[in-house]
Amino acid sequence: MEVVLLSFSVSLLFTAGIFGAGQHGQAGHSLGFSSFPAPNAALRELARGAFLNSWPVTNKAELQNLKTESLNDANYHDTDDCAKKLLCELTKKEDLEWDEELLIKYYDQPVNYGSDSLFFNIAVKVGKDGERRMCS
Repeated sequence: MEVVLLSFSVSLLFTAGIFGAGQHGQAGHSLGFSSFPAPNAALRELARGAFLNSWPVTNKAELQNLKTESLNDANYHDTDDCAKKLLCELTKKEDLEWDEELLIKYYDQPVNYGSDSLFFNIAVKVGKDGERRMCS
């Protein structure tokens, strides 16, 4: 009886959406049904923002929320500052790959304290103005 009840309870939780996947089969940006985010989530969202910015169609007002969403997600997931360290280190690199150049072009902006990309802009500025050890 306990197994049937447990099975019914778990089934109900998935059906109700508490642990269930959202649209496109994912619960937010998590791995399957895990509540832990993907370890590369901050870098993925950092790149997503730069890629979205490179497309002229995303300059339309109705699509601006995509860039804002990716920056907010990158900030949220960058708990270990890995994405900021990457940007800081990329400023020291001589020959950038195309995707690295895209990242630097997008995040190398004047520091604007009201910007969603504030901390990423500061990371690029620190990398450009400081020594390599400042990126750690």
